Amino acid sequence: MVRPSANVVQLLSPSVLPSHATLTSVNMRVASKLFLVMGFGYIFPYCAMMQPVDYWTTLFPNFNLVFALSCVYNVANILTFVVILWRSRTPQYSLQIVGGFAVQVVVLILVPLSYYFLSGESQHLVMVLTSTGVLAIASSFLDSAVFSLASLFPKGALENVQLGIGFSNLITATYRLVTKAMFPSHLVVESSMMYFGVGALTVVGGVVAYLMLKRLAIARETLKTAPQQQQSFQRSLWTKILLNEVLLALSYLCSLLLWPGVVSNIPSYNFPSLNANGWWPLLLMALFALSDVVGRFAASKCRLGITRFTVWKVVLPRFALVPLMVCAATGHTFTHDGVSVLFVTLLGLSGGFACTLAVVVVSDCVDDSEKGATGVASAFFINLGIVLGATLSVGLANCMGLAPL
Repeated sequence: MVRPSANVVQLLSPSVLPSHATLTSVNMRVASKLFLVMGFGYIFPYCAMMQPVDYWTTLFPNFNLVFALSCVYNVANILTFVVILWRSRTPQYSLQIVGGFAVQVVVLILVPLSYYFLSGESQHLVMVLTSTGVLAIASSFLDSAVFSLASLFPKGALENVQLGIGFSNLITATYRLVTKAMFPSHLVVESSMMYFGVGALTVVGGVVAYLMLKRLAIARETLKTAPQQQQSFQRSLWTKILLNEVLLALSYLCSLLLWPGVVSNIPSYNFPSLNANGWWPLLLMALFALSDVVGRFAASKCRLGITRFTVWKVVLPRFALVPLMVCAATGHTFTHDGVSVLFVTLLGLSGGFACTLAVVVVSDCVDDSEKGATGVASAFFINLGIVLGATLSVGLANCMGLAPL
């Protein structure tokens, strides 16, 4: 009888095989990265619609479409969320995530193609706003499923979803800058076609990330052991989370009150030519996106002692930026590009940091059996803050003369 060598015996020994804890840790690291891609993917189409300010100006020279897009998207989004909360059912993860991404891809293809088969500003406006509404409804189902799923995982999943949201805004801004730079300044339509095409391909990455996530052992185990009552929105749950959810909504409200509308309306005071060729608003939008990512990344690495009891300290002070940035946009007091850059940077940094911490600390308020429902509730309050911010932004713009609505 041939005996196995000592080296083979040592390799087969349980002591040198990866432990369950090690495998779980590796699985969780992979899962966190996949959640980052999913967070990036699900918000990408909204960011993609907000970024090409120069293209919308070409299509609608007498109408500031950014404000209208923001309102239509967010109103449709929040109304769909109300229906989702009212139904109070466990999300059908595969249907909502894969289906949501598929609808987003179709919209990102149809919107630019409509330029070639529609005529007249009114037809284009109906097409763009209708597509935005459809995009919002699909994103609501996708959004609630992603947040609910991430809430069931250990620490790191929610943070990476938030980081992915920030990256989405940054990448769309980068896409727009690169595609615009590839064409002469007067070929806005051609550069926009490339921009939307690359965007549609990017969203497909969200589907791939979800399918890869489903194959991980930790994902199968998490979904298998998740309590069936996770979507029960009982009064006791709201008592635990309501205050923190309101702070979460306020953190997004502040950002959307100023971005994209006010940010895109801040003119260049030192380089007027950047206003004429459309580069200045794109650069400010890109700066905001970069700052937002840095803020979200910082929050994922260090909370600075912020807890669910003290998160208000990073949420409420941000509202001081509202009058400052309105002054910069209307040419009062702050009429230097350096000041505008400072304000936009502070808005992005503080927004990324506050929004990430505000959503993460909500999970600290509940038991494991309530985290699935809490994830859906957080997604609702995020979108509530977004729609309130976007709506107030339109009112602010009209009062300040920023948008010809």
